[in-house]
Amino acid sequence: MEDVTSWKKLREFLKADLKANENRKRTCAYKYLKWLRISRFFYLNNYRMLGVFARKMKNHYGNKYGFDFNYRVPIGKGLTIAHNSGVVFFPKSAGENLILRNFVVVGNQFSGGECPSIGNNVAFGAGCKVLGSIKIGNHVVIGANAVVTHDIPDNSVVAGIPAKVIRKTKDRWGTPFEE
Repeated sequence: MEDVTSWKKLREFLKADLKANENRKRTCAYKYLKWLRISRFFYLNNYRMLGVFARKMKNHYGNKYGFDFNYRVPIGKGLTIAHNSGVVFFPKSAGENLILRNFVVVGNQFSGGECPSIGNNVAFGAGCKVLGSIKIGNHVVIGANAVVTHDIPDNSVVAGIPAKVIRKTKDRWGTPFEE
């Protein structure tokens, strides 16, 4: 997986995030994502003093708008925060083209536990929870208020408490296979 290891890569990631959030580029979500990417870049390249400033800006926007992401976690290009409130995102790793809606929680089940690994092209519904040492596949749609505590295969739509696969799909928008 690519990461923001150079200035050129940082610009690529910021452009991809801007394109993913193009209708919301002046909103709090893009401001937060910009400082998240810059914090990650400074962390990887050991720019300590600049990193402190970038994390303060990230935390400022996070506290103001209700976001909490771990800058130490690699997150792929094209991250979209579709609604601007209450997103807590602490995966082990995350792929490209993710869509996060309001009140999404991704993290460990208990203190010291493992966090989930997330594939590419995953859409999280409003209020869903993804907890524990699990793997979310590629092209997955997680329904609103679903609680995911087990592995999810590629090309799936999941919903419910606890979440169950309700349909296999072709893409992240839930397009069913032709039968």
